[in-house]
Amino acid sequence: MSEYTLATPVAPEDYKYTPEQCDVEDEAALATFRDKRRVWLSWLNTDEHHAIWQVIFSMVWHDVYFRTLADLADKNPDSGIHNSLV
Repeated sequence: MSEYTLATPVAPEDYKYTPEQCDVEDEAALATFRDKRRVWLSWLNTDEHHAIWQVIFSMVWHDVYFRTLADLADKNPDSGIHNSLV
């Protein structure tokens, strides 16, 4: 999937307010959640080899290509795409 450009990584200063400024009971839990969220976002967007959104994008477009060719073949039974070797 190296042909796709990777999204910018999530920076530690990506939140407007620090955990101390937030109205939460457990600031440590909020900080832990934010750290985990950064990891999850990196898995979605910026993992060099296995970014989830890139895989989903690729799967969807391969499906679109296949369905387009299949539809063209169904509408033209005399086309070369019906060759058994294909």
